[in-house]
Amino acid sequence: WTSHSLTGEPVESSDGSLVCVEDALPDHHDVDMIILCGGYTPLDQTQSDLLSWLRKPQIRSKHIGAIESGTLVLMDAGLLNGYECSVHWRFLSRAKALFQHLSIQTKPYLLDIDHSTVPGGVAVPDMVFELIKKLWAEKIPQRIYAQFTRSQNLYMTKDHRTTQRAESGGGKERK
Repeated sequence: WTSHSLTGEPVESSDGSLVCVEDALPDHHDVDMIILCGGYTPLDQTQSDLLSWLRKPQIRSKHIGAIESGTLVLMDAGLLNGYECSVHWRFLSRAKALFQHLSIQTKPYLLDIDHSTVPGGVAVPDMVFELIKKLWAEKIPQRIYAQFTRSQNLYMTKDHRTTQRAESGGGKERK
């Protein structure tokens, strides 16, 4: 994956830290999927150049998703017309007032063939994992899932290295 901004310059996050990016928004040929992240005041800061880029037919034909308030930007660009979308509770009343024609939900995430929205928080990894399952063979999601789960708390065992090796099939667990 790569991170981009309108100009290719770092972007200030809502907590004041700078988020470094690789480059400016790419040409549509270089994009397979777009996941838009938003801050606390997305519609106040959304620039018309971003909306124009998102509205290009070549971009609209890609999988487009949003995290937290990025959903409001996709709503503003008209990219969620005809789709259910999930929005963070902080933006719910504003979204419903501004985009009355949309089906706005408060579900943990919504995912279909070419659109995904997630309100944020702990639901983000869940949505990303489901997206990976939809797009790639089952073997890849299983490997990713195995990286994040274990049948026991490894740090509560005497020797977590041997427990981990045994769980992964890499050797017998020693006692």
